[in-house]
Amino acid sequence: MSQKNLIQAFILLATNLVCIGLSAQTYTLGSSPATNNATINTCTGTFLDSGGSGADYGSNQNTTVTFCSNNSKQMVMNFSSFNLEGGSCDNDYLRIYDGNSTSATLIGTFCGTNSPGIITASGTCLTVQFVSNGSTVAAGWQAALSCYECIDNNTCATQYIDLDFSDNSILKTLDPTGWVGDEWRFDNVYAGTYAKVKIVGVQNVVTAAVSNIDNATQPFPQAWSPELGFNIVSGQDSYVDWEVTFYDNTTNAIKPLPKASRVTSYDVDGPNNRNPYTELHGHTSPDGYIVGSGSLLSVLNEPPRTIVLGTPQEFDGISNNDISKVTFYYSDSLTVFNIRLGIRAASGASGSVPARQYALGFVACPGFVNPVVNPIIPTITGVNDICINGTLTQTYSLPNNFSNIVWTATGGTITAGQGTQTVTVQWPATVGNYKISVVTTDGTSCVVNNSRSVTVYPIATVNAGSDQTICASASPSALPLTGASVGGSATTGAWSIISGGGSLSSTAQTATPATVTYTPAANFSGTVTLRLTSNDPTGPCPAVTDDVQIIINPVATANAGADQTICASASPSALPLTGASVGGSATTGAWSIISGGGSLSSTAQTATPATVTYTPAANFSGTVTLRLTSNDPTGPCPAVTDDVQIIINPSANVEAGSDLTICTNASPSAITLTGASFVGAATTGAWSVISGGGTLSSTSQTATPATVTYTPPAYIPANGNYSIDVTLQLLTNDPSGPCPAVLDTRIISVNYLVGGTITGAQTICIDGDPAVIGN
Repeated sequence: MSQKNLIQAFILLATNLVCIGLSAQTYTLGSSPATNNATINTCTGTFLDSGGSGADYGSNQNTTVTFCSNNSKQMVMNFSSFNLEGGSCDNDYLRIYDGNSTSATLIGTFCGTNSPGIITASGTCLTVQFVSNGSTVAAGWQAALSCYECIDNNTCATQYIDLDFSDNSILKTLDPTGWVGDEWRFDNVYAGTYAKVKIVGVQNVVTAAVSNIDNATQPFPQAWSPELGFNIVSGQDSYVDWEVTFYDNTTNAIKPLPKASRVTSYDVDGPNNRNPYTELHGHTSPDGYIVGSGSLLSVLNEPPRTIVLGTPQEFDGISNNDISKVTFYYSDSLTVFNIRLGIRAASGASGSVPARQYALGFVACPGFVNPVVNPIIPTITGVNDICINGTLTQTYSLPNNFSNIVWTATGGTITAGQGTQTVTVQWPATVGNYKISVVTTDGTSCVVNNSRSVTVYPIATVNAGSDQTICASASPSALPLTGASVGGSATTGAWSIISGGGSLSSTAQTATPATVTYTPAANFSGTVTLRLTSNDPTGPCPAVTDDVQIIINPVATANAGADQTICASASPSALPLTGASVGGSATTGAWSIISGGGSLSSTAQTATPATVTYTPAANFSGTVTLRLTSNDPTGPCPAVTDDVQIIINPSANVEAGSDLTICTNASPSAITLTGASFVGAATTGAWSVISGGGTLSSTSQTATPATVTYTPPAYIPANGNYSIDVTLQLLTNDPSGPCPAVLDTRIISVNYLVGGTITGAQTICIDGDPAVIGN
């Protein structure tokens, strides 16, 4: 709007409207004109406690003031701050009555920080009574005064200020944050349709104005025109968010705009009076654009409700075009329209921007006087989601009822089909969000637009880690699956056992698969296959798997055979080490003598350790320990040993004593068999008469055979024998073990003396058959 028109607007406002911010009065409780029992007729202004805007209210107060509208509309108080003495409302309190005195209906009693918020009278007046005691005081309150009329006179559910803009006129404020939540009415959006406009958000805006444009020099015959003045904040947006709702003139019910309605936002001042900052024209409803992080505008989605291709360029929340900023087309009925209007300051920018005027118009499809009831919105068919390792060359098509087709592949390259129903696009092998768009003309000559997002998704990656080789165990330990990871579009992975048994500490999807452990089955040897499966990521790229093998080597085994017991020998024989073997991961074994001496036929590693022989030392008795040691097998399993004991029992040994020659008579005496003994394994011995007769005092096994006596047989003259040879045998007991009983014999030569007298000294020789020696 020009400066001249702006001055004219202020003049009209002074005569026909209430000017907020230019002549609004502050009403301080207890001060003129808001003295006790005063009635004030106004539709604007600020109502403060007795302390004003910078001090606390006073103590021991009791003041009543009535505010009534000056235009026969409803009186409204909007409390932006409220703070009275805390605790019970019996201390300091504010009462608000729905009428022109304290006799009217009590709306509520408010104290502490329990703000009244927005209070709307059912009629034209509100009465307030403030009471404070003599103790604690507080900051008080601030409330904006205004007058509203109901759109729906039956329910008064929605309120607005009715500005009948039949020509250029304006309503302006120096504090637009105070307008948040306020609403205004603009007629003639369409025949029989008006719009209600509400400020729903403000940032870095110092002045705001709303006006109706009814001027042939402006972009639209009728348009709603916001005017904004900005504070510049480095690197930030300055804006006002507006909400526009459409109603039926007759019923006051919400009334959708016809299908194919066009909503266009303009910078009325450009290009000759253009500001040096990027313009913001951000559509925020119903499904097209939303306010992103911070104050940035970002794309949410597009079809099916909102076609967000504009003229002359596609709109992405910010525009630098001088005049036509953005056009929104609707394939569905539009009832509420949200838009952000403002500027974007570069980093380092500062200062302020003079009032900028925008225009927002609602019209039918270009070229048509009446709205198009059923416009043909182009539907693009083709693939939306592509995996980066998939087919990046895609085709997109339109039905055959469109002409003047212009395709745009944002981020991609059109390789064929431009201007035709079907276009071929080569999308980059780079993960990201892209767009295929079309501007075309439908069968009713409406320029219509559509687009669809195309996303190239990253593949999921999974790494189960390196294969591992371990040794089998009877009590296996948990094995960490270190090195496992997921990536790309995958965020978690889950382990499973494909073969080989055992158990996993977790089979759930986890973001840290390397912390999962695997425990093999007891004594299992062989190959275990574990699989790491990623989660199924969003998009076309599937879940992926990777396997890891746990090679479990068998333990080496060595069996030295059963212990053996043999008998000592002066000339020992070689003893085969039968029963010895190796197994598991061992292939050979070698013998060694740990104790007991002797010799081995081989101490080398051999695949047949049972063929090796051991020869004890001569006459050795005791325990010999032999060890069989396996070879050291490849892998983590170590060499093993096993011992066998060769128990060499001492042999039994017996001594019957020296042979004897005795002389006896016809009545022989007993001879003690002195000199008899045994050693080695024998512990007892038993005498027996082998030949020659006679008797033994004992034939039982005895530990003292040398005490046994032998009595030769008496001389028998009839036999004619004067001597006999007696053979005695001493036989040991049979000792435990392999050593046998042994025996020894003793010869007793017995000479008998019979008749005659021997005189004188004689020397005779006695043989086995002595002669009688005569006188």
